[in-house]
Amino acid sequence: MASPFKVDDSTRRLLTLDNFLDGLTIGEFVEELSKNHSLQDDEVNSVKYLDPKPYIRTFESALKILNRLSEESIQKKRQAEKEVERYELQHSQNVMAVAADFDKMTTRFATLDDQVTRASSVIVPLGEKLTKVNRSGEHSKSTIFLIKCYNAFRETGEPSQELKALGQSRSVDDRRAYAKHLSSLSSLAKKLQSDDLPGSEQSTNTIQKYSETFERDLLDEFHELYRASDFRQMKNTADVLFTFNGGSSVVQFFVNQHDFFLISGEKWLDNDSIAMDSAFWKRMSNSDRHDLSVDSATSSLMDEFVEVVKSEYPIIGQVFTDTATVISAFISRCYVQLIEARFQFILKTANSLSALTYVRCLHVLYGCLGSRTRVLKDYFDSHSEIAVSELLDQLSTDLFYEYVGKNKYFEVEKRSFEEVVYSTISRFESENEKYTKNENLRQRIKQFQIQKTLETQIQAHEAQPLHIVDDLTEEEEELEGREYFTGKTKSFLRKYTGQNRKTQAKRFGGLSTFMRNHSERSSSIRDRLKTMQIQPENEELPSLPNSSPITATGTLSLSKVDKILKSCVESLARTVELVPSKAADYGIEILEILIMGIGKSYVAVGLEVSYTLGVTNQLSLNSYSPVILDHLAIFRTCSDILFLLSSCIQTIILPLTANSPANKARLVDVTNGYLLRCELSLDLILRDTVTVIMNRVSSLLSRQPRKEFLAQAESTQDETETCAAVTEFLKECHLKATTYLPEDTLIELSKQMGEGLLGLLFEHLRKFKISTIGGLTLTKDSVHYLAMINSWGIESLTENFTVIKEVANLFLVSSDLIQSLVKEGHLAQLKPSVIRQLIVLRSDYEDAFLQGL
Repeated sequence: MASPFKVDDSTRRLLTLDNFLDGLTIGEFVEELSKNHSLQDDEVNSVKYLDPKPYIRTFESALKILNRLSEESIQKKRQAEKEVERYELQHSQNVMAVAADFDKMTTRFATLDDQVTRASSVIVPLGEKLTKVNRSGEHSKSTIFLIKCYNAFRETGEPSQELKALGQSRSVDDRRAYAKHLSSLSSLAKKLQSDDLPGSEQSTNTIQKYSETFERDLLDEFHELYRASDFRQMKNTADVLFTFNGGSSVVQFFVNQHDFFLISGEKWLDNDSIAMDSAFWKRMSNSDRHDLSVDSATSSLMDEFVEVVKSEYPIIGQVFTDTATVISAFISRCYVQLIEARFQFILKTANSLSALTYVRCLHVLYGCLGSRTRVLKDYFDSHSEIAVSELLDQLSTDLFYEYVGKNKYFEVEKRSFEEVVYSTISRFESENEKYTKNENLRQRIKQFQIQKTLETQIQAHEAQPLHIVDDLTEEEEELEGREYFTGKTKSFLRKYTGQNRKTQAKRFGGLSTFMRNHSERSSSIRDRLKTMQIQPENEELPSLPNSSPITATGTLSLSKVDKILKSCVESLARTVELVPSKAADYGIEILEILIMGIGKSYVAVGLEVSYTLGVTNQLSLNSYSPVILDHLAIFRTCSDILFLLSSCIQTIILPLTANSPANKARLVDVTNGYLLRCELSLDLILRDTVTVIMNRVSSLLSRQPRKEFLAQAESTQDETETCAAVTEFLKECHLKATTYLPEDTLIELSKQMGEGLLGLLFEHLRKFKISTIGGLTLTKDSVHYLAMINSWGIESLTENFTVIKEVANLFLVSSDLIQSLVKEGHLAQLKPSVIRQLIVLRSDYEDAFLQGL
């Protein structure tokens, strides 16, 4: 072991120029020097045992070695620098010595390059001339040979011995030469044929016969080899024929003589089979069926077409050098002779049946061909480098262009959808025509909109001077007699003319024009479809008892709407596939037919019937006729229909307009306009139904005896007969409404009924004098009214109706308590004028009762 005052051998090996530190870092080297001077384990915690001398001596020894190494390295560096200077000087001297030789070599190279360039300029034209001479020589030999052969035919009517030897040889090269010479002889004979050259015509005919015989023999040989599956010899024969006439005859022969056209073609073009497939035509003509596909025979034809192409392609690749030309000719022949012919017959037959059958057949044929085309494209992409995909796409496009180009398809598509819509709803529309001819709901909507507009204009013109006129327009005269207009509105109609009325007419002109145009369109659709003898579907309609003025004629059917929406989706799907570039434009047209079909011709008719039977007719009945609320059933059904319609538009039609802002705006405008009109229609039906109910309540209240609240003795009855009749009637109405209306609509109806009843009760009380005993009777009635209202479960309505009970207290308290009573509870919320009108009804009324109010 080395002394602690010296560096050990292992450390010395690290302190050499050849292996300095051996990859250790400075810190690791220091630890290596100190490792023999570490404290013992039992001395670690005692600082007094730490002796620095060993460390210092060891580091001093290492430092001496490092200083020595530094001096050695400096010396070696200086020696190396001197060596570098010496070699650099020597290199410079060498470069200067060879520079002159390099310049001489460059000059010689440039001279040689110029000489080679001049020699090339002489040799190249000479080579071209030699090539031309060589070609001329060969052409001269060929020409001489052809002339000899021609003379032989002209003189003997037989080919020369040399040509005959080539024709009898079995060598492929000789046969190609024979084919080439014979083809050239035919061309030469035709050029030399002239009346000035005796025997030229006969020579031409003879050569032509030899050529035809040669070609026929080769084609027969090709056919036999195909039957024998000798593809190598077939290729040789095909090459000879390509040399002879470019291969047109062998390609045509190969395609025409194929069994797929000779045997299978006759089978697939048997029109009787498809014409007799009644199940197929019945399925395609049934608008309720959506599981559509091509007939089995067409599907089999397409499958066999794919398999034949796949099986023949390898054979064509072995036999023909120009594979692309032959496979293209084969596929094109399949399209023209078999596929197009069968498609034409199917579509012609479908067109004779109905527009729906036609567009369905067109679509399934398009899908059938498209799926097989994709199979073939995948096959060629994975098995060949030939670009067949473009050919397949072009053939498919050309085949269907006759049917989908220039809007031909969509005109039929629209007609088919219109036929489905008409056949589904025409009976419903015709059966309810007597209820819709007066357009009661439409007139009500128009009046409501004008009323709202005029009331808004009244508020805007309150501060402006009035321009009085003496005459009214026809529209104003019509509205003058309507019960829906307030006196303020009628007065405004009499007083305002000029720009305001023009603005109003412009505002409603658009809506009127829209409805009128679509009404005319709907009528034209019906007339056209009737001339086509399209019969609407028959269905059994349920009937209600004869005592009910509301019949089931106007009942809307979700199944009908579902059928129309399915047909709409089917039409859109066909449109997207057949004419994707115009899907947005055509989608809007489909939407308009849909809105006109479900909207105007179905839902709007149902709403008209509901309004006419449930509101208009019942408003004209006497006060003893029962109030029927069966027409409210339309609310739930109409809500479901509008939900289905809006869902269809949002999820299917709207995405089609993603790239067409104009069409998207049109779609949103048409859809929102229709939905808002339906919402307004339902709101008016509900509002005017409340009017019918309140009219009956008013009639029941009018039957109350005049002196019923002036009784001197308290009645033993819990409520008056009038109160019992009113509450019983309203409970019955609410119960029926619960059956027919959705929850939100039921709440709205209940609120309107409660508010209407409260107003009628206030008006009703003004007709009576009420004593203290009568006040008790009124209190009993108010408790029953309030209990009925509370049973409807509408907290805000119950809170508002509590005022009727507090009003009864005005007739129970002594006169000196009236002042304090009217300042409490709900009475404090009433106008002073109303309070005064109620106090006057007391049987003991004195003017002093009103002091301070």
